[in-house]
Amino acid sequence: MTQATKPREEPTFVPLGGSYHWRPDNVRTEPRIIEDSEGHLALPAVPTGPLGFFRESAGIRQPNETLGGLVLPHNIAVSGRENVFLLDGSAGRVLRLSLRDLRFFPLGSIDPAHGIKGTGEKGLDKPRMIAATSRELFVVDVAAGGGSRILVFDVHSLALVDLIALSDSDPGKLDLAVWRDEVFLLDFSNDSIQLRHRKGSGGPFNVLLPSGGAWPAGKALPEWRRLAVDQEKQVYLLNLTSGEEGLEEIHFTGEAPGYRVGERFSDARQLSDRFAPPAIRVDERGRLRLADPFLYGCAGESGLDPVTLFFDDSGERGMVDPEERPATNLFERSGIWYTELLDSDIFDCSWHRIEVEAETLPPGARLEIDTFTAPLKEKRRTRSGIADKLWQRNPALIGSLQAPRKTRVSGPENDAGTNSQRTDFLIQNPPGQLLFLRIRLSGDGRTTPRLRGLRVHFPRSSYLQHLPAIFSGDSESRHFLERFLSIFQTDWDDIERRVENLFHYFDPDTVPDAFLPYLASWLDVPLEGDWGPEQNRRLLVAAIRSLGKRGTPRALRDHVAVYLHNITGIEPERQEPFPVVIEGFRQRPCSREGALLDDMHTRGLWGREVVGRMQLGEYSREGEARMVSIGSPETDFFRVHAHRFQVIVPASWIRKSSDLDLLQRAIAEESPAHVCHSLSLVDSQSLVGLQSCVGVNTIVGGRSPRRIPGDADDVAEGRTRTNRLGVDTWLASANPCGGDDVTILQ
Repeated sequence: MTQATKPREEPTFVPLGGSYHWRPDNVRTEPRIIEDSEGHLALPAVPTGPLGFFRESAGIRQPNETLGGLVLPHNIAVSGRENVFLLDGSAGRVLRLSLRDLRFFPLGSIDPAHGIKGTGEKGLDKPRMIAATSRELFVVDVAAGGGSRILVFDVHSLALVDLIALSDSDPGKLDLAVWRDEVFLLDFSNDSIQLRHRKGSGGPFNVLLPSGGAWPAGKALPEWRRLAVDQEKQVYLLNLTSGEEGLEEIHFTGEAPGYRVGERFSDARQLSDRFAPPAIRVDERGRLRLADPFLYGCAGESGLDPVTLFFDDSGERGMVDPEERPATNLFERSGIWYTELLDSDIFDCSWHRIEVEAETLPPGARLEIDTFTAPLKEKRRTRSGIADKLWQRNPALIGSLQAPRKTRVSGPENDAGTNSQRTDFLIQNPPGQLLFLRIRLSGDGRTTPRLRGLRVHFPRSSYLQHLPAIFSGDSESRHFLERFLSIFQTDWDDIERRVENLFHYFDPDTVPDAFLPYLASWLDVPLEGDWGPEQNRRLLVAAIRSLGKRGTPRALRDHVAVYLHNITGIEPERQEPFPVVIEGFRQRPCSREGALLDDMHTRGLWGREVVGRMQLGEYSREGEARMVSIGSPETDFFRVHAHRFQVIVPASWIRKSSDLDLLQRAIAEESPAHVCHSLSLVDSQSLVGLQSCVGVNTIVGGRSPRRIPGDADDVAEGRTRTNRLGVDTWLASANPCGGDDVTILQ
């Protein structure tokens, strides 16, 4: 009688960090490790140091409105690890920090030519506060006609993507808080309180409080004046009501009044482990100081020490006095992080290995991960009851003094970029259904290591099972062979996983960044070297969709729409009806009927000036007519408009000459070899006889409010320049004698 064998468990893994939850143990430890704004584990800043989370007073109420250092002030917004925005309210402008030059640069003068109609002298009339997600920049502004509004710009292209009117709200009684790509808006004006929520880009603001849009009768309004959201998306409101002062947890119930108050906090230190340290700190003098991760992300071309650098509220930089130079460490020298108990749901599970993904460790930094396994009956056991000698010590990662070597990515699921190091190690603990992890970081006090994520693989599928049973005869031989064979198994597992996931390499949405050029070469699609991976992915997706109709106007339009998306940040579905592609033969009826002809102007998109053949009584103005000796006048418009097409794009979308060159190159790449093409940039206006084709070249309204303008000296050729003396601007002075005559100065 043979005993039935237990079916072998399929290997799987538990992800920790990155886009997944770290699943920490709730028991606090000192010294500890924090989760930074990027979701990485790192050492905290020294509380009393130059990057300290708190200052002398950690009370919730502070003049700089940072809730004791938990949130950023109203004039600072941070998007990812590259963009820091500063609102200079006195000058009515927004600035962005250049990490290369360590200087704030204005995003451009918001003048009437590019502003929003009806807002007064500038596009931003009286900006009050800013906030930013990874994709959008929010600016709360006071409209010239009264009330307030929120202007939403794309972070990268600075195109205006949304305009939210708050006509009945006092701009001085608004507050914004950001959680990932979600935005919370607190409005406590007009003797009412509303908390609104906007999820994702382009979505509406939905009312969270009060339920039903009205506060319950007879209930006093709490004096909520500040809004904060922690890493777990828990909402906090600062209550200034007498006897109830403090930062209150708000839990939404769905029943009137729509909320209940949880724990109340009066000291910011009580919440320090719930909030990621802000990337910009405000010191006791109100100066803005760079903090990690921006501190060591600076290129350093300016030659300045970012540790001793500060900025005032207008973006002007300065250096701290010599006696203020940091005498202490910037970061703690060591820290410990415990995960919660990980359950495999497998009896006596043999945990396999841990895959570690960390940023390149600074010199002298150290990363250690210790393991402990236990049977299911010890599920209530806490890590505090585990003696230090019971933890299995594993090989440590140590920062090298040499330049890091770029590691080869083994698959789409392991794509970590170039500034990372990856390793794995075998879990050598005895079998057990439960697993504890203890993560220890240490550094030199000037920098901090960063752990991006972990993958805990289980159960162990050892090559030992493919050997004769004699090799597993005793436990000592079995354990030795399992560890020895795992050296080869790890490499073969990577190869097998790469083969199993080979289909990822043929999908633009899943192919690793390093293999994007390889996939593009298969499709004969040239990638743009200045674009990021996501921008090039959009290009490949559009190319695949257009393969069956390449060379047609529809394919060309889709291709150009992707370029416009990457240039402006406006999605193709929101670009309608642009870009417009008009084939030459469709222009002939307009030319014959004279619908778009005006011999007095040369700004027409089509007309006799295309050929300029001199004909007495027809087209004979000196300086415009040309001597054309070939062909017949009757067939000119057939010949000129044959084998050509035109692409029409709003001029406000093409801000710089580099954008124009990029778009022209995109059109040339997708144009059939025998066809000529041209690109027309159309201003936001409607001119009878010149721009009067609805859906083609007519844009009703004033100047397009699509973007905050950039460098005025880098305007794309073909785009109308504004405010130029002698072209579209005249200086005039009234006749002092009171007559009707006016002196025009050009």
